[in-house]
Amino acid sequence: MKPAEIAALMAEVLQVNEVTEHDNFFELGGSSLLAVALVSKINEKSSAEVSLIDLIYAPTAAGITERLARGGAR
Repeated sequence: MKPAEIAALMAEVLQVNEVTEHDNFFELGGSSLLAVALVSKINEKSSAEVSLIDLIYAPTAAGITERLARGGAR
């Protein structure tokens, strides 16, 4: 997935108009429950799998993209 695609999913989950690839999910109001929803949406649309720990350590669209490319935290 591209950072813009993940940013769009973040915006959808957070119910905001726009998220850039460098915006921090948690600083924008993301909670643990919203994090679970975001990880689920990313995993539905991606061939690789991301975990909650990935989102915690890389809470931006750019960071998640990088972790997906490396195969996540596993």
